[in-house]
Amino acid sequence: MIRLFRCADCNEIFAFTPFDSCPQYETALQSGQYIEICQNDRTSIINAHSNHNVVELYIQRETLASEIPLSEPVKTVFFNARDNQNSFAIKCSRGNITTLGKYEVAGKLVMMRVVSISVQEEEIAKQVAADFPALQLEKRDQIISQFKKIAGKLKYKEITDTYEDDRNPLVEYAVIKKKRITDFMNLISLLFEEDEGKRFMEKINDYCAPYGCMNLIVRKKIVIDNASQLSNILKFPAREELVNLRDVV
Repeated sequence: MIRLFRCADCNEIFAFTPFDSCPQYETALQSGQYIEICQNDRTSIINAHSNHNVVELYIQRETLASEIPLSEPVKTVFFNARDNQNSFAIKCSRGNITTLGKYEVAGKLVMMRVVSISVQEEEIAKQVAADFPALQLEKRDQIISQFKKIAGKLKYKEITDTYEDDRNPLVEYAVIKKKRITDFMNLISLLFEEDEGKRFMEKINDYCAPYGCMNLIVRKKIVIDNASQLSNILKFPAREELVNLRDVV
């Protein structure tokens, strides 16, 4: 488990992990055997901040945000962390799998902001063509056009369920509410003959179900709030909050 700290004197952020004292291994040139090299990544940090005012920060893990999957070892991650008086947006960068993450204060608050809500136009076209091969191309295009009109009026709060794109954390797929599906069906009802319309009504539930072709694409971006004003709003930690790094296990 990572424990995060901030030096109030230097405004530096650093982390202690259970692996800080894990040894490194190198291969001896002559024997080919592995040599254990003892180390402790905490030593230089403790020495640099031994007489400073240090406070522990508590990571709000639900705010973790990155432009690439969190499972990737080399990445930049933003998250919120706080002590008892201040909130911080923290940036953690790791440029190489063999190096430690570098932590820094990026601002006061990390937020995810919706940039756009769009439709899976190509996926809808493919699925409708597969399920209704006799449907005229013009009608299919009208179906997509009317669905885009419905999606274009939606706000993020009108979406019922979302699930992430495994390849891009800044993209979600979203299920729209039944009322909007009804609005859509009313718009396209005149495009179908009676039997064809019934069949499409049956399929629309599959199209709009989770992982269906009529799930919406929600694109987001990472936003850091109050980055320029942070130095003016920090409160110095109370004495009882201060941590002796040598006592941290």
